[in-house]
Formats: sequence, structure tokens, C-alpha cells
Amino acid sequence: GQGILRCIVSGFPYCVFASLLFGVLDAASSIACSKMASRLGRVPIVVTGALVNAGLIIFLLIWVRVPSLLVVFVVAALWGFVDAVWNTQLSTLFGVLFSADQEAAFANYRLWQSIGWCISFAYGGVFEMSVKLWILVSILATSTLLYLVAELQHFRQKSK
Repeated sequence: GQGILRCIVSGFPYCVFASLLFGVLDAASSIACSKMASRLGRVPIVVTGALVNAGLIIFLLIWVRVPSLLVVFVVAALWGFVDAVWNTQLSTLFGVLFSADQEAAFANYRLWQSIGWCISFAYGGVFEMSVKLWILVSILATSTLLYLVAELQHFRQKSK
């Protein structure tokens, strides 16, 4: 299975620009998400991120892969936004939920994140892109649901 950029974009400079756009949007969105979360709370930011992430995955599942730099750059930009949502809001949640033992909480977070990367790397060359996207959307749905459960439990504990 080839990666989406490799399938669509011919030429190294375009991959570099797409990666650069991802990074710029990730950084800018991290700042914006942090500011918005202080006003709105984490849940609306995470739900928005999950919806955008699901929309991107669904788009990639149904998209007929015709070479289009515009599509590559829009997907890279939106993926940068989504990455910022996950990085900022999950870190904040772990900091709040495990305020007494943040070191262990963040170590576990990074451990499981690394295990996930290893697993996806291991099956990366085995499955077709559509199978990988279905795995991703399944994990997204499950993790978003579990995130909302954790937020609800935290809210209930805080209300007592």
C-alpha cells in the first residue's frame, strides 16, 4: 500500500510543502485551541476535532485519487488542525485527571502512543490504504466515545 502523498503527488518539493503546511497549521491551531478551550471548555474543541478528523477519513475513503495539489494541501492543513486538537486537549485532560501523578500519566500516554505508532508501522505495508483508513476511523470513534465518558466522569466527580 502506497501512502496518499506518494500516490498523488509526483515530486519531492510538493511533499515538503504539504508537510510544511501541516506543521504550520498544527502550531497555529495549537495556540488557537488552547485559547478557545479556556473559553469554551475541552469538549467542544475535541468534538469539532473528531468531526473534522472523521470527515477527512471519509473523504479519503471515497475520494477518487486524481492528482490535485489543492486537495493534498487542504488535507494536510486540516490534518494539522486535527493533530493540534488531539495534542493540546488530551495533554490538558491528562494534566487535570492525573494532577497528583502527572509524570506517570504522561509517561503512560507516550508509551501507548508509541505502541500505536509501532502497530500502525507494522501493518503499514500489509494493508491497502482503505483498510488502514477503516482502522483509523474505528479507533477515532472508540477513542472519542471513551474521551466523552472520561469527561463526564470528571464532571461528576468535580460536581460532588
